[in-house]
Amino acid sequence: LWLRKRQSSTVTLGQILSVVGFLALSYVPGERFSISFGAFLMLISALAYTVQFVLIPKLQIENQLNTSAYMIGFTAIWSLPFTRSFVVPKGAWGPLLYLALIATTLTIWLQLQGQKDVSATTAAYIFAFEPIFAYLFAHLTVGENLTAFGNLGALLIFLSALLVQYGEYRTSKATSS
Repeated sequence: LWLRKRQSSTVTLGQILSVVGFLALSYVPGERFSISFGAFLMLISALAYTVQFVLIPKLQIENQLNTSAYMIGFTAIWSLPFTRSFVVPKGAWGPLLYLALIATTLTIWLQLQGQKDVSATTAAYIFAFEPIFAYLFAHLTVGENLTAFGNLGALLIFLSALLVQYGEYRTSKATSS
């Protein structure tokens, strides 16, 4: 909508399923429906990623490593007022370095590399799998289970990603013919 780009009906259906899936993941049976603060923050994050996915191809970034450094630096500086202290416990340096270098810097650099060849919509829907992978990881490591609505939500998000991929494939095939 932001770019005033017409989407295929398949992509639109995928987007609707994604929203319904998110709502199903947020629903707790027997409780009044509300979006938790964490879910609200997730929506804000999704909006920020949407802007990023749309801007990256338009910026025609030539040096992904420098851009990654700028992104990480901006985030670090912006986050400083929200830190509680600058004291890092002795045993935390290893995990912090791993998170900073591998889980953050490397993944941002790889994302910038990959988005040279992938559309913003495809990149956004790849990220839509994050809640599913987070759930699987939580289930395998600490035995967390979703409600039936949560499982339905995860399934709808998965189906939405497939629909969007299929819709983009159909659109690109039609325009290349």
